[in-house]
Amino acid sequence: MLAIIRGATEIISDPESRPDEKEMSAEMIDQTVERAASLVEKLLNFSRKKKMEKKPVSMVKLLNEAVMLLEHTIDRRIHIRRDIRISQADVMGNAAMLLNSLINIGINGAKAIENTGEIRFRLTETRSSSGREFFVIEISDTGSGIAPEDIDKIFNPFFTRRSTGKGTGLGLSTAYATIQEHHGDISVE
Repeated sequence: MLAIIRGATEIISDPESRPDEKEMSAEMIDQTVERAASLVEKLLNFSRKKKMEKKPVSMVKLLNEAVMLLEHTIDRRIHIRRDIRISQADVMGNAAMLLNSLINIGINGAKAIENTGEIRFRLTETRSSSGREFFVIEISDTGSGIAPEDIDKIFNPFFTRRSTGKGTGLGLSTAYATIQEHHGDISVE
């Protein structure tokens, strides 16, 4: 990541660089800094046993925020659909961690899509056999899918099928840990 930042900085400071190259390099620096900060945060979360602070969180609001952020982050050829079927879904939790989980899963889905496609976020309510009500967030994409032999590994820290430098393998493992910390469940098919 530092090599990307250094290379982009050289382009910006080169008087012979075109304005569009400089603008693209500035955007690249910004995106890389965000990825680096996210990676450091994930590593720190894995290393410390700090009790998280929980407050009431509206998952409807958080889901809408995640979609809005993803719309400005991922390739514009990928469409994001919202299918929110309930007006209220509140939990006691850490909004920043939950938002990060939704974004990580959305980015993971976007990276699985080649060229154009769709990511869908659906929020529904259901009832368990014991009568307890709970809500379900389903995130699906039109990507190529996951190889059957990898499904049991995708939530493992540092597991990635991407080439070196293209993924940390921490996005889904962090999402898994966050959902578990919030007494939820996460699965994939």
